[in-house]
Amino acid sequence: MAFESASYNSLVCRDFGIQKKIDFPVASIESFNTKSSSNNYIFNATPCYFSLQKDYYKYEKNLEKDLLYNELQELCKQLNSNFLDSHQSFFIENSKLFFQSNKNNNVGTYFPEEINQIEERRFLPYGKDALKWHSLINEIQMYLHSAPINEIRMDMNKLPINSIWFSGGGVFPENIKSPFSRTVISNSNLINKLSLITSNFKVAEPKVDIKKFLNEIDHIYYELPKNNDNKDLFLSVVSEWLNEGVISTINIRICIGNVCLNNNIDKFSKLKFWKKNISLDKIFNEYS
Repeated sequence: MAFESASYNSLVCRDFGIQKKIDFPVASIESFNTKSSSNNYIFNATPCYFSLQKDYYKYEKNLEKDLLYNELQELCKQLNSNFLDSHQSFFIENSKLFFQSNKNNNVGTYFPEEINQIEERRFLPYGKDALKWHSLINEIQMYLHSAPINEIRMDMNKLPINSIWFSGGGVFPENIKSPFSRTVISNSNLINKLSLITSNFKVAEPKVDIKKFLNEIDHIYYELPKNNDNKDLFLSVVSEWLNEGVISTINIRICIGNVCLNNNIDKFSKLKFWKKNISLDKIFNEYS
C-alpha cells in the first residue's frame, strides 16, 4: 500500500500511456463523441467557488456535481452570450462544461484538486499565452459576480459560482492503449469515456452489491469528493472486503484531492502488509 501525491487525472493518463504535452489532454477525451473533431483544442471548464482571504483567493470547492443539468445549461448559455467568438466557445458533453479554443493555447494549467498545493499560490495558467488566459479568467470572474445564475443560487442558499477553472487542455491523443480487459469499478467520467473509446473493458458503478462480481474485476478507480463531510459508503465497503479477505487479487486506485492510494492486493501482499480491521476512511482523514 502506498500513497502518492498526484491528481486523479494524471494517474489515469499514466496508466493508459497518455503523454503530457503541455497538459494531460483529459478534456478532449471526456468531451469526445462521434461528431467530435480530433483537432479541437479543448479544456475542462470547471465551475468553482473561491473564498477571499486577507490578500488572496483560496480554492474551496468544485461545484461541477452541485449543478443540476438545467443550471449547467443556463451557465453555458450565459457564458457564451458574453464570451463566444469565432475562436472560442463553451459547450456541454456528458453533463460537464468544456471550452474549445483554436487560438493562443500554448499554456499549462493545474487541475482543481492541485490548486491549494501549488507553492506561493502560483496556480494560474502559465506559459507563452498565459496573459490571455489570466485576462479571460478575470473577465469571467467579474461577470459571474453579478450573473443571473448566481443570484438564483444565493437565493437558494447555495454557493455562488465565482470562477471557471480551465485545465486538462489538449487535442485528442493518438494510440490510447488500455491496460485492462475485464471490468473496472469506477465513478469516473474519464474512465467511462476511455472504456467507450478503447472498447477493451467494461465499467461498473461502485455499489455495495458489486461484491458478487469481484472475480470479474481487476481494478478499482475511485475518486472521493474532497468537500464531503459524510462517511463514504463505498469506501467503507472496500475496507470490509479487505478485512474479510474477499478481495484476492485486485488493483486499487483511490484518490481524494491530490492524494492517491495505490494498492496492488494479492494473497501475499495482504498477509504481509494489511492490518486487521483497517479503515480506509481513517487513512484518508490522516493523509488528506
